[in-house]
Amino acid sequence: MKGSRLPAAYASWFAAALLLGSIGACVHPPQQWSSRSFAKALQDRPLQEAKVFAPGLISDGIYQRDAAWSSSGNLFLYTQQQGRQSWMMLVEKIDGQWQEPQPFFAGDSESRSFEPAFQPETERLYFVSDRPLPGETERGDFNIWRISRTDGGWGDAEALSSAVNDKGHEFYPSLTANGDLYFTAAREDGVGGEDIWVAHAADTGFATAQLLEGGVNLRTDEFNAAVNADGTVLVFGSVREDGPGGGDLYFSLHEEDGSWSDASLLAGVNTPALDFCPSFDPDGAYLWFTSTRTETSQNQGNWSEQRQRWRQPGNGFGDLFRILLPLQEAD
Repeated sequence: MKGSRLPAAYASWFAAALLLGSIGACVHPPQQWSSRSFAKALQDRPLQEAKVFAPGLISDGIYQRDAAWSSSGNLFLYTQQQGRQSWMMLVEKIDGQWQEPQPFFAGDSESRSFEPAFQPETERLYFVSDRPLPGETERGDFNIWRISRTDGGWGDAEALSSAVNDKGHEFYPSLTANGDLYFTAAREDGVGGEDIWVAHAADTGFATAQLLEGGVNLRTDEFNAAVNADGTVLVFGSVREDGPGGGDLYFSLHEEDGSWSDASLLAGVNTPALDFCPSFDPDGAYLWFTSTRTETSQNQGNWSEQRQRWRQPGNGFGDLFRILLPLQEAD
């Protein structure tokens, strides 16, 4: 997906929503950062109803998306976006205390980096960036990179090989515990538009990426696929006639023959707004996602009150949500 990472099918809709969207009535005041507040937000486990994560603390009215957790539970990353600029934010737990969010690549203001994903059971982080590839000096298309946690901090970021990073853009990495990599790309040998691909783990890194077989890829756009650690459940975004919004979340199950089942809408998640960017908790029970839903369809109050609401979650920009993974088909 180009630029702001929105497929063409709903890019114009989202731009209009940002300009003309209604203002949420339920106001979550900004909070001063504290380790205790963040820990409390994590302990407040939602069940069947999707809830904004840490309103006023993480989801604060700025465009947030792409939640990623390390299996240790000590590293949390998300993307913050403003216009066409994207940067990852890191929240780290040190000596039992959660530290204030910090830009992950604080010294890199030229490149766009987003869509973090940890390989389960490791602290190896994959992400998307348009930074120059090795041997190049200019920013190029979007590729998938990785970086590993070391005793001294973080190592150097490295671009994945041509088995994954082919011509054009590669987006939204997600990995199983055994190292299989799922990602999004629009390629000539795909089904149509953006499709979901998998590059299986190999001794040399990754085998050449293959188009996912089964009921996931149609002639519509499929994007932002998240796979659980054991590779049995895939949640992804698409724009289809059976969905209620301009982008919805679907799930597919891995079949015994290696293919994927026909996709079904996730129940209790999708709205008329854009619902996308899924990811799993390390334990696989909870699903994280981003939504541009508003908390009301009407403007309320005077202009000063409306301006206040524009600066809170529920304003039509992206907020982080989570829910107990609902694997039943929507009615």
